[in-house]
Amino acid sequence: MSNGNKKLTNLYVKNFDQDFNETKLCQLFSAFGTITSCKIQMDNNGQSKGFGFVNFERPDMAQKSSSYVRRWKT
Repeated sequence: MSNGNKKLTNLYVKNFDQDFNETKLCQLFSAFGTITSCKIQMDNNGQSKGFGFVNFERPDMAQKSSSYVRRWKT
């Protein structure tokens, strides 16, 4: 069974500052569509590990935001 055509809704986001919080992450990506969840990974001290995940309602929303992030990083 091939997963090549699978449409994904989850976006991995990395390389942000420790003071970047889930509210800011959701606000940044909400321009691309409906977000169903937004999570920043934290260490044992409650500090951001510098990465997180944004899950969108539909695959096209995730794709649009992913394209934006790739352009933003260059």
